[in-house]
Amino acid sequence: MTVVGLGTTWYGGYRKQVAAMSSTSARTAATDYLARGWAPIPIPWRAKAPTLRGWPELRITADSLDEYFNGAQQNIGVLFGDLF
Repeated sequence: MTVVGLGTTWYGGYRKQVAAMSSTSARTAATDYLARGWAPIPIPWRAKAPTLRGWPELRITADSLDEYFNGAQQNIGVLFGDLF
């Protein structure tokens, strides 16, 4: 997962704001999302949508986190709406 923030740099003597990118693992992000009360959903690397059967009903907990986020490259989604 890539997190984008703003930074500043100099181009041709002019100071401009640019996007500064840093890498964060999907597992780290999922842990953070769980702490916020969000429902993280694993998405395969380079895919744009979940592929797990029944993903709309999937509720990952701290105990099941390693089953879905094992450190391999992958994307992460967040399920919003009525969660329970």
